[in-house]
Amino acid sequence: MKNEKHRHTRFVVVMTMICVLAIALVITIIMSKSEPVRDIFAKIVIKKTLDQAEKKISGHFTRIPATINAGSEWLAAGDLDLNDVIPLNEYFIPILKRLPQLSGVVVADDEGCEYFVYADEATWITRSIDRKHFDQEVIFRRWDTERHMIAEWAEESEYVTKQRPWYEGALKSLQSGTPYWTDVYQFYTKKKVGITASKGMLYGPQNERFIIVAVDVLLDDVRQAITKVSLSKNALVALASDKGEFITSSTADELMVNDELVVPQKFMNGNRGVLLNIAIGRANAATAGAREELFELSLNETKWWVAYRKLSIVDDNIIIMIALPKNEIFELFKNRRELIAIGVAGIIVVLSVVWCLLTMVSSRRL
Repeated sequence: MKNEKHRHTRFVVVMTMICVLAIALVITIIMSKSEPVRDIFAKIVIKKTLDQAEKKISGHFTRIPATINAGSEWLAAGDLDLNDVIPLNEYFIPILKRLPQLSGVVVADDEGCEYFVYADEATWITRSIDRKHFDQEVIFRRWDTERHMIAEWAEESEYVTKQRPWYEGALKSLQSGTPYWTDVYQFYTKKKVGITASKGMLYGPQNERFIIVAVDVLLDDVRQAITKVSLSKNALVALASDKGEFITSSTADELMVNDELVVPQKFMNGNRGVLLNIAIGRANAATAGAREELFELSLNETKWWVAYRKLSIVDDNIIIMIALPKNEIFELFKNRRELIAIGVAGIIVVLSVVWCLLTMVSSRRL
């Protein structure tokens, strides 16, 4: 008699588990074909992607203001000669090692002297300019450590420190007290595209001297960071300032064409630039405290999910935009392991609960 009850209980348990599994599979199939349900999951994934993008972008920028402030104060506190390179190397090269998102550091004064250091493979290159004593001569040095120079050479250059955008921005920073961020531009020495944060400081007995610290951030590095969070083949992750100035995007592979910066204009004049401009407009029109939004948009017969988030990590707000064609939403389910894991975990939990309940009932009957 007991054996029959055990067999009956096992049969009921097995059949119940099969039914629950079948129902779960049917629900999963229905959900994958249901546009409203897919949209719900798409919103969840897009929100998570915004979180990932914010984390990566914040990692590039958040430590920069404190680094510039500390460098400015260190320079203003001492009686440094910008042509005395070794003490500058000993302070700034370790910073570049700690913060790989920085491609170089510039220190300049109001008398035409400038020190610039950047990494070149396994070595460091410094550029020294002294317009007060030397007209167009620029001294380059290569270092394998902060103190050991392995090469030195001179070049003629018409480079003018006071005409660089970061120098002009540093003058503005005297009023704001915070680092100034330039628009996208081409770096003079490395011939690459990026943005620069700079800050000026007055010092001396009568505050009669002016010193600047500036750091360069390559946009290629930022683009590679945001490309890693892209959702699908035609999805777009883009960055812009709240003034509508394009910074970079996951699709901006070629920033320079024939030594001219073409991506911002080319991007903003295209369809994806339309999406970014709409996101910027909605972000600027949002009520105070509203830092993100997800909305649907039709453009050239294509329906898009567009999401933005405002980040206050530099002088202007940076706006992250994610745009995803709605017809590619299904790719999220094929590519997102976390959704599969959630579904499997849900089925396991349901089956475990059913098993426990039936076991308890069976035990009481026996």
